[in-house]
Amino acid sequence: MEAVGEDLEGLWDAEEAEGGAKVLIGPSLNMTTKNNRLSFALSGGPVFYASNSPITNNQALRELPGQSGLSLRAKVIFNLSN
Repeated sequence: MEAVGEDLEGLWDAEEAEGGAKVLIGPSLNMTTKNNRLSFALSGGPVFYASNSPITNNQALRELPGQSGLSLRAKVIFNLSN
């Protein structure tokens, strides 16, 4: 299981400008090759707002979602130190 938080300052700051604190909770799968140079990670699950803030950043280059939903995260990591 994995839990990921974003903009957690929204839990204690009512003027947090990114829409509020968000949390993703769900299963994760991690795999590594035998020589440990390459690894993969996949996780996903529901994303919900732990707090809401009506304040937004007018300079943001993206639209912030205003409701909870689902998310899928994937990572590929190549280790240069071996």
